[in-house]
Amino acid sequence: MDQPLQTEAAMPKPNTQRKRSHTQKACWIETSLIFLRETKIESHN
Repeated sequence: MDQPLQTEAAMPKPNTQRKRSHTQKACWIETSLIFLRETKIESHN
């Protein structure tokens, strides 16, 4: 019973890193989109 638990505990590490990088990319995309919107609004004014 101990071995499968250890493997499960070892598995999520790369998955969490992938999720972290994906969320960072998503946040960067969101911020860039907001920045583009702000610049467009400024150019229109």
